[in-house]
Amino acid sequence: MNGYKLLAIDSSVEARAFQHMSVTPDMAATLLMKRNEERLAQLNSLRETAILERDSNWMNDWYKHTHTQVIKNVGVISINDELTHETEWYGLSYKMITSALNEMEEDAEVDAIVLDINSPGGEISGLLELAQAVKDSPKPVYGYAEGLTASAALLLISCCKEVYSTSSTTIGSVGVMAIAYNYDEAYKNAGIKQKVFRASDSPKKNLDPFGEEGASEVQKSVDESMKLFIGMLADNRGVAPDDAVKKFGKGLTFHADEALEKGLVDEIVENFDDCMDKIMPSLQAGGGGVQMAQNTEMTIDALKAQYPEIAKAIAEEGRVAGFADGKKEGAGEERKRIVALEELRGVRCSEEIIKDAIANGDSAEKASMAILKEQQKNPAPAPANVGASLKELEEESASDTINPLAPNQKSKEENGIDDAVAKAKAAIEKTRKASKA
Repeated sequence: MNGYKLLAIDSSVEARAFQHMSVTPDMAATLLMKRNEERLAQLNSLRETAILERDSNWMNDWYKHTHTQVIKNVGVISINDELTHETEWYGLSYKMITSALNEMEEDAEVDAIVLDINSPGGEISGLLELAQAVKDSPKPVYGYAEGLTASAALLLISCCKEVYSTSSTTIGSVGVMAIAYNYDEAYKNAGIKQKVFRASDSPKKNLDPFGEEGASEVQKSVDESMKLFIGMLADNRGVAPDDAVKKFGKGLTFHADEALEKGLVDEIVENFDDCMDKIMPSLQAGGGGVQMAQNTEMTIDALKAQYPEIAKAIAEEGRVAGFADGKKEGAGEERKRIVALEELRGVRCSEEIIKDAIANGDSAEKASMAILKEQQKNPAPAPANVGASLKELEEESASDTINPLAPNQKSKEENGIDDAVAKAKAAIEKTRKASKA
């Protein structure tokens, strides 16, 4: 029985934990057991309450109770474990984090949000949806990295308005990987035999990842997920996707000073309080999303009321200038649209959709969503026993909590083809429901 699972996680955290200072495997195991016992006790207590109240969202409530707080009108969401798509007994699920984010956005007392991250990353499935939610938040979201911010956690923090890090933090591990396990020998020794029957019309269903064709399909799935990952990361940090691959280490991790030099963080701070001190002035100056919009609207209304002729002149000048600029930019925008669509060629199920999009004047973003829908209706065959190695994966990554160790040039609206392509890839990331082929 063979299987694999797509991950955006730094799996070297276990080795670093055992090497760090005087931490031995026995000590690590003891600390992990204690952590899990405490967590399970919390979960059991909250679950009993939830059952009495018939509350089906008790895990989300547990997360918000133990991992969120409001400090001086700033909502803080702690992300300090492995990241999972669905709610598990271990780690933190993207759904729990999304629920906490939504609650902060709806809280009138919260002007800004901080993601306090110490995580090795986690699963690809569900990551891009949460990352897009962070980018689309109506309130400014800031990122604070302390300890380890790797892989999926790095992509999340890159979506923030500003990224702050302590000097000892390890940052990076850009990319996607899959781990496959072969249990054939173990089953053989245990006297267990397995025979798989497939429908005649689906001979490639659940290909063996240890076979040539199966391995090729796994590699294809990993590479396609990597395109989505690096496309969003590059857009968040204001660089081209190809440059991001070279610049951000191809999977390496960096200490904060090197991460700052490479543009993965914006500023190094002493601690969380220092980070808050950096954020507060912008909020007091009207940097909060909702309040800032209200202030801008009041200023415009005041201008119209007190200086109607000036307001009218400004509006007319803007209309004339906009018309002239529109004629000049129209041809360039059409060229960027065509090039962005052409860049999507080669993606599975894309040929006919791209052809129609060019003819109909559709954007690359709209074509990207159509491609994803077509891929979902006609999925590629997946290798055997997805999820069979869950226990091994959690053992490899569980010890991240022991190890405290392990320029935000935001995406600019540039008039270039590369930016149009990046936006098209960002649209794929926003709508993709799962990254498995």
